[in-house]
Amino acid sequence: NKIDGMPATLGLISVLKGKDGMVVAGLTESGLKFAMMENPVIDKNDLNSPFSPEERKFLQQLIEEQLPEEFKDIQLVLKTIDSGASDPKELGKEIAKTKTGLSENELLSFQSGLLGRLVDLGLLIRKTVGLSSKYSLSNEGKSLVKDEIIGVR
Repeated sequence: NKIDGMPATLGLISVLKGKDGMVVAGLTESGLKFAMMENPVIDKNDLNSPFSPEERKFLQQLIEEQLPEEFKDIQLVLKTIDSGASDPKELGKEIAKTKTGLSENELLSFQSGLLGRLVDLGLLIRKTVGLSSKYSLSNEGKSLVKDEIIGVR
C-alpha cells in the first residue's frame, strides 16, 4: 500500500500491511521526534503560526533530505524574492521557467501550494492589500538564501 501526502513523503508516518491483511499506520522515528516537539497551536492554543521554530527547522531539513526537487523550488522562490520580485505574477514567471510541463492551472496550483508552505515554514512573509499579495523574505528565509550563496548547503 502506498500512502501520499506530506507526512508520508517526509517519512513521518508509514503504513504497513500485516500477514493477516490488516493495515496499520504509525509514526516513524522521525515522526515521533516531530510529534514530541512543542507546537504553538496544540500546546499553547496560539493560532498565529502552525509550527514552532524547532518544528519549522526540522521540516526544512526533512524537505532538503527527502524532497530535493522541492528544496530546489524553495531556493528558486527565495532567490527570486531576494532579487526584487515580490508579487505572485513575477514569481510565477520564474517558476514557469523550471516547470515547463505544467498547464497554466497546474502551475498556479503548484505556485500557490509552494508559497503557502513557505509562509507556514516561516521562510516568507505574505502581506495582503485588498485582493493582491506581496511576499518578502523572513529572517529565516534570508538566512537560507545567504547560506546557499556562500555554499554552506
